[in-house]
Amino acid sequence: MAESKHTERTNVRNTVDLTQSVDLALQDARTGLWVWDMQSNKVYFSPEWKRQLGYQDHELRSRFGEFEERLHPQDRNSILATLKAYVEGRRPDYEVEFRLRHKDGTYRWIFSHAFLQTGADGKPCRVSGCHLDITERKEAQKERARLLAGVQASPLEPGIAESQLGNILESISDGFVALDKTWHYTYVNRQAAGLFGRSP
Repeated sequence: MAESKHTERTNVRNTVDLTQSVDLALQDARTGLWVWDMQSNKVYFSPEWKRQLGYQDHELRSRFGEFEERLHPQDRNSILATLKAYVEGRRPDYEVEFRLRHKDGTYRWIFSHAFLQTGADGKPCRVSGCHLDITERKEAQKERARLLAGVQASPLEPGIAESQLGNILESISDGFVALDKTWHYTYVNRQAAGLFGRSP
């Protein structure tokens, strides 16, 4: 009996250690985890999921409304409809981008991917997913678009405008290529050259 209790305590301790290790790994990877048990309607949000929105672990309850109520008004209907369609089998995947309200009142851009699990009866029973905060990427894309628009609207000489555009394309972290009508490369920035191992 004593040995059984000792084994039980050891198993509980190992489970707690494993959970803490997983939470630390998710935090290091900046990946928020969420699990929605559709049968009990309970939701688990990892500490990192909450941290992305400025909350400590104890500040948010484990309920679906914590997610739903923080969706940006312009995103709410489409995201909930997408999730519903995925759960009902009318959509092959759940990979979406949307905005969630941060504790400070601002909105963070989130990329979410989820996996649907079914029970023995073949009916959906659980959805597990992850959140990645892509706000910085979105802001960088917006700034690039603003700069490109400024160059295109600029009354500068063609050579100067082309030089400015080249500087912008070389400074971005994405690969960029330009092709002519015959599908020959006319421009490859440094990032693309590294990816494809070529230049125009």
